[in-house]
Amino acid sequence: FAEHRGADGRPGGLDITIEYATDLYDARSVELAGERLVRLLGAVVVAPDVPVGELELLSADERGVLLGEWAGAVTGSPDAGLGQLFAAQVARTPDAVAVVGEGRELSYRDVDALANRAARRLIGEGVRPGSRVALFQERSVSAVVTTLAVVKAGAVYV
Repeated sequence: FAEHRGADGRPGGLDITIEYATDLYDARSVELAGERLVRLLGAVVVAPDVPVGELELLSADERGVLLGEWAGAVTGSPDAGLGQLFAAQVARTPDAVAVVGEGRELSYRDVDALANRAARRLIGEGVRPGSRVALFQERSVSAVVTTLAVVKAGAVYV
């Protein structure tokens, strides 16, 4: 970050440089992430007392595509959510391999235990049903456990 100062010496803006792995991300995705970051920073300046989870990250065009074109037709929802479906799988095959990565394998029982522990910690930190929890992790065993923990805490992941 580089801070700019106006003629009066007051802050006048920031330059933001984003470095990223070109083999993992394409330039347009990084550009969109940068635009969202700038939008978020602008919203924080305008409304510093509003929780970050309530600020708008998407442009009007992005919101339109997400809620219109990508939403598709509503065809009904399953009777059980991710947490219940995972619990049923744990009950059926507790020792089967659920996740493989980073040189290790975890059974459904192992993932369930780790996710339960993480969910208790999230709840202890104030996460409640309906809370939004931002996740920013590389694809990994930990990312699977963390995502499941958020669901088990009754929150939603973003």
